[in-house]
Amino acid sequence: MQIDGASSQLFMANSSAVASSQRPPPPNGGPPPSGPPPGLENAVSTLSEEEQDSVAATLKSFSKEQHDELKSILDELKTKASSLSDDELGQSFLSALNSVSGSSSQTTSQNIIDTFA
Repeated sequence: MQIDGASSQLFMANSSAVASSQRPPPPNGGPPPSGPPPGLENAVSTLSEEEQDSVAATLKSFSKEQHDELKSILDELKTKASSLSDDELGQSFLSALNSVSGSSSQTTSQNIIDTFA
């Protein structure tokens, strides 16, 4: 089988198109889409396996606005973080996550009620 120049160029064009359509890595400081933010891995590992699965699923389902809201809550907790154990930090993270998750679903349900009222 012989590969001619046109086939070779087409392959190279397809390869570069695939490479350019890949997502860039998240900016520094941003949480991974389905994992805890950098620096909280140990704290989240102290949670039960069920809670860890819930954290991953919740983070994966968050919108950009919810990630931003969570980040601002965690930024406020940074000053206290050095005096907390990993267990306490894990529970604080879970609480913040549930707060953001609960407030967004409450807002959504309020919008639905307003829409149909």
